[in-house]
Amino acid sequence: MQESDALPMRAIRTTPCSPKAGGSVTVTEQCAEGRTVRLLDVRQAAQFLLIAESTLYGWVWQKKIPYIKVGRRVRFDISDLQRFLESNRCLPR
Repeated sequence: MQESDALPMRAIRTTPCSPKAGGSVTVTEQCAEGRTVRLLDVRQAAQFLLIAESTLYGWVWQKKIPYIKVGRRVRFDISDLQRFLESNRCLPR
């Protein structure tokens, strides 16, 4: 594969987030537009949202939250999670 045949999204770096947390991994990718995408696994996304992992799996099954399938694994774009939080914000009266 030549440089000109590169896919629009490619992995830049894979770094361990927390070696004590069972080797969970954060994947950082770069889109064709140059935007950096940070993908979180279920454990990291649940920690980010301050919810249980089982709740997050339920939301994925119900399609209440945006997610990305990578093979059999579920990943979450951190910017999608931030938008999800914003769209579910309740304002006082």
